[in-house]
Amino acid sequence: MAIGLTEVARRTGVPIGLLKQFERGGMLKDHYRYMPDGRRSGYKASVVDGVNNLAIYEMSGRMFGETILHDSPLCPSAVTVNGEGVTWREAQDALENAVQASRHREHAPVPPPPDETWRKVSEYERSVYANDFHCPYHDETAVGVFLSFLRWFQPKNIFLIGDIADWYQLSRFDQEPHRKLSIQQDLDSATDILRRIRRISPDSDITYFEGNHESRLMRWLCKHPEVAGLRALSLSNLLRLDDYNVKLVGLMETYTHHGFCIEHGDIVRPSSGFTAKGQLGKRGISGISGHTHRLGAHYHTDMGGDYVWYENGCLADRNPCYVKSPNWQQGFSCSHNNVNTGMFCMEQILIQHGMAVFAGREFSPLGGI
Repeated sequence: MAIGLTEVARRTGVPIGLLKQFERGGMLKDHYRYMPDGRRSGYKASVVDGVNNLAIYEMSGRMFGETILHDSPLCPSAVTVNGEGVTWREAQDALENAVQASRHREHAPVPPPPDETWRKVSEYERSVYANDFHCPYHDETAVGVFLSFLRWFQPKNIFLIGDIADWYQLSRFDQEPHRKLSIQQDLDSATDILRRIRRISPDSDITYFEGNHESRLMRWLCKHPEVAGLRALSLSNLLRLDDYNVKLVGLMETYTHHGFCIEHGDIVRPSSGFTAKGQLGKRGISGISGHTHRLGAHYHTDMGGDYVWYENGCLADRNPCYVKSPNWQQGFSCSHNNVNTGMFCMEQILIQHGMAVFAGREFSPLGGI
């Protein structure tokens, strides 16, 4: 009849903690390792001089017990420690059974907690937030990771919170000749991003927020009133938003989703989380913004409740010609929002080494879309 680790410990006097460490290590068939002074090190089982032995040693190398368990032709009866014997085979079977049971526990599905502490609520909807692509100066690898995540996550909402297009040609800042592509190239790059997002998430509601870079067009039109009235020059028409069923939110519009504020942002502070603190202080409610190209969050609690604001990183190239080694992080965020109570859980996803990790999954760039 098989015996367990507790019985092995009782019969031999070996502490159950040592046996369990031996079990977790899974080293039942490893060989002894000798210290310079000849002492054995580790918790090992092996075959020594044709005799099956199971010996327990402290990791420091100090011997805990000399051949505590054995069973061989030279010693047919088990050694007696606490007045009872245990054969090597009994001990080996007990350890192997414990190892197998431990491995089964590791891979077994975790049952849900009782209903009073956990429940799946259908009122929670999934949303994804991304911004600051700065097409055509986006990072294609980062965009590919974002698309890979979208294909798996399939959110109800996709919020593109500003600066998807760069509009470098309309900038009031000095421009470098090698970056002065045509405006049409900028538009083509941005609309291609929208096309790919729509193809990956055909059923998602996509909302495009005007950022400070998109507003360059409006500032340019204000300086050229002779063409300002052309409907063809509206942001929606230039980016073909209707073709991809995308809703536009203007730069100065206030937008909340189930009580959660979403905007491009107009504050820039020097470090991650500082801008989030400024945005939270300015708006007074929880929300998310882009603009800084950093990931970060700031939490605040007062008599009104708990509040948090998120900075949402970027998907732009982090090696621009106009700044050296910028403090930018590539990434995006996803959330679950309760449509009835306003409860939400936001998770920020950092892109590093060309991939992202979320919920135990790795997301590599998705190409060919």
